[in-house]
Parts: sequence; structure tokens; C-alpha cells
Amino acid sequence: MKIFDYKLTFVGVFFVIATSVILMFHSYKSKKLNSFLDLQTKEAKNRYEGISLFQKDTSSFIFKYLINEPQVIDIFKYAYKANKREKAILSDKLYKYLEQTYIELNEYNIEQLHFYLPNNDSFLRFHKPSEFGDNLTKKRVTIAYTNKYKVYVGGFEEGKLFDGYRFIFPLFDEDKKHIGSVELSYSIKSFKNIYQRAFKNISLDILLDKKIVENKELNNNEISVLNDQFMHQKSMILSGRVKHLNKSIKDIEKVKIKMKKYENFSIAIEHQKDKEVVSFIAISSPISKKHVAYAVSFEKSDYLGYFYEEKNREMKYILFVVFLLTLVLYFVVKFNKELEKKVYLDSMMQIYNRRFFEVYLSESFKKQKRYATNLSLVMLDVDNFKKINDTYGHDVGDKALRALAKVVKEHTRQTDVFVRWGGEEFMLLLDVNLLDAQRVAENLRLSIQKYTKDNEGLPEFTCSFGVISLEGIISLNQAFKEVDAKLYEAKETGRNKVVV
Repeated sequence: MKIFDYKLTFVGVFFVIATSVILMFHSYKSKKLNSFLDLQTKEAKNRYEGISLFQKDTSSFIFKYLINEPQVIDIFKYAYKANKREKAILSDKLYKYLEQTYIELNEYNIEQLHFYLPNNDSFLRFHKPSEFGDNLTKKRVTIAYTNKYKVYVGGFEEGKLFDGYRFIFPLFDEDKKHIGSVELSYSIKSFKNIYQRAFKNISLDILLDKKIVENKELNNNEISVLNDQFMHQKSMILSGRVKHLNKSIKDIEKVKIKMKKYENFSIAIEHQKDKEVVSFIAISSPISKKHVAYAVSFEKSDYLGYFYEEKNREMKYILFVVFLLTLVLYFVVKFNKELEKKVYLDSMMQIYNRRFFEVYLSESFKKQKRYATNLSLVMLDVDNFKKINDTYGHDVGDKALRALAKVVKEHTRQTDVFVRWGGEEFMLLLDVNLLDAQRVAENLRLSIQKYTKDNEGLPEFTCSFGVISLEGIISLNQAFKEVDAKLYEAKETGRNKVVV
């Protein structure tokens, strides 16, 4: 029981508590931030799906009222059975009929209008009317699916040259006979423009999985600065946010892992002192359902600014409270230390007193019984101390006792416990066997005698010693009686000796 280590103990406890509070605070704030980011992810997903639905509805309207009309069907229904020359004539006729419509559709971000025959042969590309007749079964799974099952298919799809949002509708003649299909498509750039017009304070970029674009006939893409496993179209005007995003993200590897798994997620970043939410929404192919791209949106967030200000403010408050606790703990320690001095310290000699030793020895005695350690008890007494007080006075007597304490401290270890038992009697607890304890006592006896002899300011005196081992001792009372008996024997048989 080390009485004067409470200061370090309290500092250690305080450090643990303060660290725990700070960690709990960070955990609470992280959960709060993650809840906000989860909500932002849901909102970003809804925004993306909303624009996708808008494109689908717009395409359906155009198909219903501008494409799927008798004049178009009358031209197209003969195309499948026509020969090459006849197909060219029909293709030209259909182009001229819908040319103005196609020009107007371009103004509404429809970039491609493409007719296909039932066997997936291209019949008319409005963006390249001279190219037709090639079969796209292997290159365009959505076309093959629509012509095979005669159903609508729409969504994001990788293409021969470009990737985009494609909506394919089956075509039937007046007898409900399937005669082919038609595609209305938006480019990635068109999708981005529509998105950013709908959500003016949010910018969008589309990142394409490297695996789906690296084998295209025309290299229209380049590696993304954010993640080298993704690419973006060169024609896209990248925002400064994307260009510096990888520098703004604290744990870029964690983001890459999430992207590899195609998770939907959001992160908080700081861009030019603006707090922003960056949301990653996975995009899948309509037929295979495999993930092929990411829609990455950037939104300035007033909430994030408030969140970080609140966090900093609360952290300062916590540190202030911790500081106050430190002061309180300091004074508690100081008070306890002063109290311990009064209770357990001999004020005149500045060594432990009998009250402390009884408590300490009780604990040591229990450990000795439990672990079978070596413990020895030494009791010493100043020979003829009353004569010193009577001859020189009590002040000199006190000086003699302090000199005794000085010699004992210099010739014992820090682990040895030296206490004033009462008056001129002292106890010394040693964690050694009986033989070593005898040697320590003998060394102290000679050292005290020599020190008092060599110092003119001190009366020359000697000490008697009683030494016992605590092995086999049943109780503390027995220990005190036996060591007192040994000391009494030393004094009765001539003094200035050690009796074990």
C-alpha cells in the first residue's frame, strides 16, 4: 500500500476517463454524421431515379405521339421483307418524314433515334443515316431482348461507341404483328444536363466501370482521377470537385473498397472551405442487372458546416470541463496527501508511523501467506535514550532520532518499509529471509554507531535489534510479541546487539 502515489493514480484515472469521454463523443458524432449521410444517399438515389423516370416518361410520350403513328408504321412494316435497294429507299423515306422531328428532339436532349428490324439489323440511324444493315445482336443486348420478347426495355447501357440512357420500344403493325423496334437515347452528357437543370445546386458526374469501356472500338474515355478502376467520357466537362476529390477524401482507400463492391454511399468533404456531400449511386444494366457505372453527385451542405462548428464548440466545452475536473482532482489529491501525512506520517521524523505500519503489514502478511514469499521483521530501539534527553534535552533527542532515520534510509532499499513504532522504537519490514535480515540489522547497528561517533553535533548512541522471520507466524499479534521479545533479549543481554 503506497500511500503517496495517489497523485499519479488520479492522473491516470483522469486520463482514462477523459480519453473515454472523448472517444464516446467522437463515436456519438460519427453516428450522427453517418445517419445524415445515409439520408443523403437515399435522397441522391431518389434524385437519380427521378431523372431516369423523367427520361423514360419523356421517351414514352415521344414514342406514343410522334413515332408510333400510322405514317411511320406504313413505311417501316415493309422494311424487313424488302431487298437491299428497297430498304435504302424505305430508309430514306422514313428519314425525310421524321427529319424535322429528330431535329426538334435534339433540342430536348434526345441524341439518337434508331430503328431496328426484328432480326436486330440496323435499319435507320438518324445520327448516321448512311450506315445501316449491320446486325447488333451481340453488341446491343437491349435490342435483342426487345425484339425477342417484344417488350419495352430502358435504362443505362454501354454501347458500341458511346454509353448512355437508352429506351427501346417494340413496333407492331395494324395487325399487331411485330415488325421491329425503335430506340430513343440520351447521352451521359444529356443526362447530366437534365439532372443539373432540375437540381441547380448539385453537380453530377458519371464514372464508368473500366471493364465495360476499355474494349470499345473508339477510345472515347479516360481514366478517372478518383479511382483508376473507373473512367469517364472525354466529352464530359469535369467539375473541379472531381479533379481534386481524391485529395479531399481522408480515407480514399475505404472509398475505393466501397466502389469495388458497388455500394451506395455518401461522404463529407471540404472543398475550398465549402462543406459538401458527395454521393455515390451505383448504376446497373437493365438486362444483366450488373453494376456498370456510378452517378457521383456533389451538393453543398449548410448542415455540415453547422455540424462541424457544433462539434468543435462541444469539443471545446468538453475540454473545458475536463480541465475543471483536472483542477478538482488535483486539489482532491493534494487534500488526500495532506490527510495521509497527518494520519500515516510521523511529523517530526517524516517517516511512516505505527498506524500505517499495522495496515501495511496486514496486507503484506496476507500476500506472504498466499504466495509463500520471504518476509522478515526487525524491531530496533535506541539504547539509553532517556539518558540522552535528560543530558542534552529533548531537542537534541529529536535530532538524534532524525539522524537515526537518515542512516536507516541510506542503508536500506526503497522497497523496505521503515516506521516509528513509538518513542524511540522503530520497525523495519524486509522482503528477505531471516539470514539476510540479520545481515541488514547488523549493518545498520554498526552504521548507526559509527555515524553518531563521527558527528560532533550528535550524542554518541547505539541501538539494539530484534529480528524474526514471518514464516510460520499465524497472526500479527504473534509477530509483534516475538520481535519485541527478541529486542528485549538484546537489551537485557548487553544492548548494541542483534538477536534473531
